[in-house]
Amino acid sequence: MNKRITAVVSSVFNSFCDFTLDIAVNKYLIYKVLLYTSIISLLFQILYAFYAGISITASAIPIILIYGLIILLGYLCYVNALKNIPIGLAALLENLDLFIVLIIDILLGNLILTSKFIFLFVLFIISIIWFSLETNRIKDEIKFKKIKFIGIVFILLSVLFYGIEPYIIKYANTLGANEVAINFGYSVVAIPFFFFKSKTSGASKEENNDKKFFHLVVLIGLFEAIYYIFGTIGYIYEAPIIVNIIQEIRVFLLVILSVIFKTDKMNLKKAIAILLGMISITGSYFI
Repeated sequence: MNKRITAVVSSVFNSFCDFTLDIAVNKYLIYKVLLYTSIISLLFQILYAFYAGISITASAIPIILIYGLIILLGYLCYVNALKNIPIGLAALLENLDLFIVLIIDILLGNLILTSKFIFLFVLFIISIIWFSLETNRIKDEIKFKKIKFIGIVFILLSVLFYGIEPYIIKYANTLGANEVAINFGYSVVAIPFFFFKSKTSGASKEENNDKKFFHLVVLIGLFEAIYYIFGTIGYIYEAPIIVNIIQEIRVFLLVILSVIFKTDKMNLKKAIAILLGMISITGSYFI
């Protein structure tokens, strides 16, 4: 399979995962949601393991556990951001990790800058800035959720943690761990933490006997498992900056979903910005 296709698949399922997660964490207790979705995601990953197998070495285990901790911290920051800012804006601000990854890739020699790549990267950044400014300009028209400064702080912290994710994945892979073993590291760290927090977070809201809650966590768990596995494969075999740019398809998918479900608004300038972003992502795919 073309490893860039795995990044596309990861991005699509990441979009649906984040959109349903945004609904869940704003309706139900956050740690209940994260506990159940993590368990369900793990079950789906175990099913995948019967197909792909599990490859792990003793030397890779500490790195896998560090990966799990980093992803847990990034995830916690992200879901807390979702409680304070619109999901479309959260996805846009996450693009700041492109700068981190670009610099690290250049320093490590993973990427040789070409004029075509520089043009596409600049075009992508322009589309994101333009889209962000326009989103901020009409923020008072966005229903259901206002922008809070603490949400921006959380998303910036998430960016820092997720920015180093690809390099931990690559290192764990060089030590003999495949995508299954690497993602199991997150489950080992996250599930006990979410279990503890769910038990100490107070009374539940309305998830007991709630079919919608059950359907949401199953969907999120499935989407999460797919985007974790395919995203990890992409990072193992491709330069992180290329994977990250391709995965930013999720920004535009999230915005489209937000507009459809009326939690965000679209206008001509935002539509043009989306078009420019998609052109730059499509171009980077063929570099």
